[in-house]
Amino acid sequence: MLCIFDLDGTLVDSLEDLAEATEYALAQCGYSGHPLDAYKYFVGNGVKKLIERALGASHINDYARARAYFDAYYTEHCLDHTKAYPDMYPQLEKLLAQGNTLAVFTNKPDALAKKVIQACYPLPFQFVQGQTDQYPVKPDPAFLEAYFTSHGRESAVFIGDSNVDIETGKCAGLKTIGVTWGNRLESELREAGADAICHQPQEIVWTIGAWR
Repeated sequence: MLCIFDLDGTLVDSLEDLAEATEYALAQCGYSGHPLDAYKYFVGNGVKKLIERALGASHINDYARARAYFDAYYTEHCLDHTKAYPDMYPQLEKLLAQGNTLAVFTNKPDALAKKVIQACYPLPFQFVQGQTDQYPVKPDPAFLEAYFTSHGRESAVFIGDSNVDIETGKCAGLKTIGVTWGNRLESELREAGADAICHQPQEIVWTIGAWR
């Protein structure tokens, strides 16, 4: 089975680095910041939405300037605090040992997604696809549809921590697993219609094993 993972909030705890980069951008633009918990709801739909949400409607005209500050800072500091979630690495190894393949589809900019994966998960991934100009951000499944068109349709599951991930999987016609150790609440995952909810990484292995 092809196991497609979200990145931020699913494989890695990156909230602090994303928040610090955004806070830096806001400060450079002369705006006040937000508490860390607010970023749990700012993230998930890509950097553009993250910055727009942090700026708020009254300062949206400063998006381009804030984005430039964010990009410059985050490119240099995206691994300051970001780390793999506990026990996730060995569970991915178990999935591979069971004959599954691994992949990542994230709204993080593509080059940075690959940088984070290389640092935190030096494992054989079928693909690591971040945000590019070629495809729209999740929950649009355009990239997945293009992938399956060129590589053939196969049994697959999408795993993530937010409604964006569950919607992405459903739009692509995949089974979905919501994980509760990330940035969003279990209730959000259930409301989005996740096929399964996992509270610990090992439960992903059990769930996928039952679906094979």
